[in-house]
Amino acid sequence: MKVFAAALFVLITGIAVSAQSTTSTNCNVNGNNINCTSMTPVTPAPFVAPDFSEAGKNMGSAIGTLVAVHRAKKAAIEKDEVRITYCQQNPTETITTKLQGEITCDKALAEAKAYCTIHKKYAACKLLTVKP
Repeated sequence: MKVFAAALFVLITGIAVSAQSTTSTNCNVNGNNINCTSMTPVTPAPFVAPDFSEAGKNMGSAIGTLVAVHRAKKAAIEKDEVRITYCQQNPTETITTKLQGEITCDKALAEAKAYCTIHKKYAACKLLTVKP
């Protein structure tokens, strides 16, 4: 512990000494020239705060993207839940999808059940009774 305290003292005093400037001059005292030494503290450079404006813009953009992705996923789940509910109530009707165009509700429910056997945690699957 004493070694640690001694090392800490040397480190602190070394930092304090290094933050000073030594000036040697010849002084005239009562007609005699003598060597005078003075210590002048070095003025540290003023603190300049880093510019975080660009980082803030990037952070805001990233958060905005996450919000948009979350909203898109939520909208897709809600759309699937509406289709499943509609097809359960109207099994002989048809629905229109972006990828397949017009399909029968029986086919849509069969595809939804197949998807839900693989992706059991998908939120819209709670509306289906999937048997393994």
